[in-house]
Amino acid sequence: MKTAKTLKTTIIILVSAVAMAIPFLVQAYPYLTALSLVAAIIMFVKAKTNFSAAIMGYIFGFIFFLLQTSWIISLTKFAGGWAYAGWLALTLFQALAFLFFAIGLRVIHRKINNWVGVSVATALFFVSIEIIRAINLIAYPWGQLSIPFVDAYPLYKFAVLAGWPGLTFIVALTSSLIAFYFLKKPAIRQLSVVVLIMLTFLVAISFVNTNPEGSSVKAAVIQTNIDMTDKMAGSIEKLRFDTLQDLVKKVSKGTQIAIGPESAIPGFYPLNSASYDLLSKSTEAKLIIGSLREKNGFTYNSVIGLGNYYDKNKLLLFGEYIPFDFLKRLIKPLNESLAAGEKAKPLGRLALLICSESGDSLYARNIVNKGAQIIAVSSNDAWFAGSSAPAQHLQNTRLRAIENGRYLLMSANYGYSAIVGPDGKIIKKTRLGEEKVLNENVKMIKAKTFYTKYGFWTTLLLLAGGLVSVIYALVARRS
Repeated sequence: MKTAKTLKTTIIILVSAVAMAIPFLVQAYPYLTALSLVAAIIMFVKAKTNFSAAIMGYIFGFIFFLLQTSWIISLTKFAGGWAYAGWLALTLFQALAFLFFAIGLRVIHRKINNWVGVSVATALFFVSIEIIRAINLIAYPWGQLSIPFVDAYPLYKFAVLAGWPGLTFIVALTSSLIAFYFLKKPAIRQLSVVVLIMLTFLVAISFVNTNPEGSSVKAAVIQTNIDMTDKMAGSIEKLRFDTLQDLVKKVSKGTQIAIGPESAIPGFYPLNSASYDLLSKSTEAKLIIGSLREKNGFTYNSVIGLGNYYDKNKLLLFGEYIPFDFLKRLIKPLNESLAAGEKAKPLGRLALLICSESGDSLYARNIVNKGAQIIAVSSNDAWFAGSSAPAQHLQNTRLRAIENGRYLLMSANYGYSAIVGPDGKIIKKTRLGEEKVLNENVKMIKAKTFYTKYGFWTTLLLLAGGLVSVIYALVARRS
């Protein structure tokens, strides 16, 4: 009997974790994530001991992140077995998030008896864990509950007010209310009031403006398709440049801004400045494009254009820098570290984000707050060809457009490249592995969203709310 119950619990946990990962892998069925969280909450609460709940939480998190980060194994062609080691290490570490959630949830559940109160506290605690997961030193700002809801009308509009943490909170709150409805069986009257409030909220949020006014400009996004094995071998430098120049020439006449991929120009700036000048002369648009840059013995991942440059500030741990010398000697495929840029700043009126920086919500918000009127992302997703990474990258990046009420231009080697509206909707998009130029009229928008203005404080409030909820429950338990 006990064995059968354990098997049933294990199956539910495994199926729920797989179901939560599916929307990230296929970019569809967002409500599967919410239903998976419902099942997880119920199972964690029903566990006989905190230890068994913690084990359930860790298994759930391990399966979810193992699937959601499965794109990492596409790096085996470059890093060999280290790609598998990195995949496993990231999964083992990130799975701790659900372990802590399971333990904290049980503490909250035992000391807050009110159906609404325990649901709010649970949602706050969940989002606080996700915010901690996105902090610089341990940052992995993918796999957040809010990301699959980028197309879920009108829920996605909450990101205009409180960013992805706010959207995560709403989804987690809905899941918590459903889960604790079955666990606590609230009165019908209380249920009716909560449903009415939530419906009123949905109607109100639908009126949030996600299409602000702005001055029209013609923009272009350039997608190359350079194989990374050939690029790293250094044997196709002329072909790379010729292909890039042919694409730049396809930028429509009258275009004012053209965005190119990350590290697209062969060589190092400023030694390759003649190559940049030739490309610039191939179009009447102002060309903003990626190149590695060298200065004083340091190498930067940069974007060149508008008579200036932007250096990537938020470097990818183990992808672009390795923190300790002994690790540099150990991890030989990645023993070169890049230098980080000095500070976040717009390039002209553009918020430039390079590759993984597009996942950092507060960083993007910071640059927009300094006067950027369009968000531009320069990336190289050919590293992850054949995996779900390019699609997940675009899905995550679209939230930056919604949060800040800005058009977003995303240029990626291999793909996906896209032009995204301030409501997060894709206006134009390339296919994977094609060479193409997207041309479209977009708006330079000056108006700032609530999140752009106050996003740091809304994020801090949600973080504090989650931590206070579990601390209150712990103190109440002891007293």
